[in-house]
Amino acid sequence: SLTSPGDGLRPSVRMTATGGDRLDYRFAAFYEQTSGFYDADGDRIAPIPNGFSGLADSDIYSLFGRVGYDIDDSNRIELTASYYNQGQDTDYTLLPGDASEGIKATAIRKSPDDVEEAKQEHENKLVNLSYINSDFFGNQLRFQLYYQESYSVFGMEFNRYPLTDKPDGQSNTSSEKVGYRLDITTPLPFLGDSAELVWGSDFLNDETISGLEDGRVFAPTQEIDTLAFFAQLRTSFWNDRFSFTGGIRHETTDLTVPDFESLFTLARVTGGTLDYSATPINLGLSFAVTPAVEVFVGYSEGFEVASIARTFRATPFDVNINITTPDANEIENIEAGIRGNWDNVSATFAVFNVESTEGQSYRVDPANPNQALLTTLADEMYGYELTLDADINENWRAGGSYSWIEGKSDSNNDGHYDRWLQNRRIPPPKITAYVETDVADWQIRAQAVHSGSRSKFPGSASFWEGDIHSWTVVDISATGQVGPGTLSLGINNLFNEDYFTHISESAQQDNRYSKALGATALVRYRWIW
Repeated sequence: SLTSPGDGLRPSVRMTATGGDRLDYRFAAFYEQTSGFYDADGDRIAPIPNGFSGLADSDIYSLFGRVGYDIDDSNRIELTASYYNQGQDTDYTLLPGDASEGIKATAIRKSPDDVEEAKQEHENKLVNLSYINSDFFGNQLRFQLYYQESYSVFGMEFNRYPLTDKPDGQSNTSSEKVGYRLDITTPLPFLGDSAELVWGSDFLNDETISGLEDGRVFAPTQEIDTLAFFAQLRTSFWNDRFSFTGGIRHETTDLTVPDFESLFTLARVTGGTLDYSATPINLGLSFAVTPAVEVFVGYSEGFEVASIARTFRATPFDVNINITTPDANEIENIEAGIRGNWDNVSATFAVFNVESTEGQSYRVDPANPNQALLTTLADEMYGYELTLDADINENWRAGGSYSWIEGKSDSNNDGHYDRWLQNRRIPPPKITAYVETDVADWQIRAQAVHSGSRSKFPGSASFWEGDIHSWTVVDISATGQVGPGTLSLGINNLFNEDYFTHISESAQQDNRYSKALGATALVRYRWIW
C-alpha cells in the first residue's frame, strides 16, 4: 500500500516445476502473506469489508500437481490435484460507518471484551482423473472423474437471529462434489472437412451443508443428483464462409432436503425430494461477409435448480417443499454482433438479451433488518459491448471497450417487465482503455477503467438498491529483462482515487460501507532455470 507502506505489505512466492517426456509433470506451490488493506486516505479497511469475507491479515497457500502418462500414441491418462487455503488471523475488527451520511466503515483494534470469533477461512480441494483416447474407433474420447471438497467460515454476524437464545452467529458452508464427464468427438466428413459431433454424458452429486460455528444449522442441507446427456454439432459450408453450431442437452435433477427449523423466524420446513428435468438447446450461426468482417447470431437456453437453502432459510411461515415445489429457473439468451480483423485494427460489437423465469432479487425483512429475504421473479437483462484494438506502429498499441447492461423484472406477474433489477445483478456502464509501448527490452503499459453511475431506486433503503457513483482508476506497469529473469513493476490506482466499492454503495448497510483500495505498488521478479 502506498498510502500506508509500513503495514501494507503482501510478500508472496511461487515455485513451478515442469518436465518429462512420455511421463510428464507440472507442480506448483504458492504462498502469500497479506497484512492490512488501506484506502486512499491511508485508513485501514475492515478485515471483512462487506460482510462476506476478506483477504486482509491472511496466510494464503496453494498447491497444484499434474502427472500425465502417454500409454501409446493414442492413449493418455492424467491425474490432477489442487489445494487452496486462505485463513484470516487479525487483531482488527470492523468499525461501522453510516451509509446514510456517507461515513465510511473502517477497522479498529480488537478489545479483550470483543466476542471470540473463529478464524475466517476458505479451503478447497480438487482431484481429477482423465483418460484420453485420440483414436477410439475413429473418434476422440475423453473421460473424467472428479472430486471436490470445499469449506468456508464467514465473519461473525451480530443480532442476526434475535428470536433465538443465541442472537449472534458465525456461519460456515461445507460442500462435497463427485461426478464424471464423458465426451466423444465424432468426425462427420459427409457434412464437410471440419464437421464434427461432440456427444456424451455427465453426472454430478453435490451435498452442501450450511451451519454455524456453534453447531446450529443455518440453512437447509441440500443434496443434488444431476444426470445429463448432450450432443453438439459443429460444421461449416460455402467455402467455410458460414459456420454453424447446434446442440441439445437433456438433464434430470433430484434435489433432496431434510426437515429444518429456521433460526431467523423459527418456522419449520418439511423436507423431501423434488424432481426436475429440462431439455435446453443452443444454436449459433456466423457468416464471413469479407475475409476481414464476420457477423454472428446465437440462441441458447439454460436450466438451474433453485437454491433451496437460500430460499427457505428465512421463510416467514411453515412450509412443505413437497407441496410448494419451487420452480427451476429457465433461461433464454439471444446475442448478435459483428467482428472485424484488419491488418492493424480489430473491433467487435455485440448485443444480447437474457430472460429468466425465476430471477433472484432481495428485500429487507421488516421483522429482521439484518436479514435479506429472497424473492424470485421473471426478469430480463439486455445490453451491448464494443471493443477496439489497434497497432499504431511497430512499438505502440492501444485499445479499449465500452459495455452497458440494464434489466427489469416482472414485479406483479402480469407479463410486463416493470421494475429495475437490483445492483447485485446489474453493474453500471464501464469504459476501459489502454496504451502500451516497447522501449528497448521493456514493455510499458497504462490502462484505465471508468465505472459509471446507476441510480434506479430513489429513496429506497433496501438491499442492493443504493445509488452507485462513478469512479476512474488508472494503472501503470513496466516489464523487462533484468539479469537472468524478468522484472515487473506496477502501480494500481495511480492517482489514488477515493471511492466506495459497488457492494458498499448498493448494500446500504453501515457494516458494509467500506472504501476501495488506495494506490498500491507491485514488484515481482521471475526467472527460469
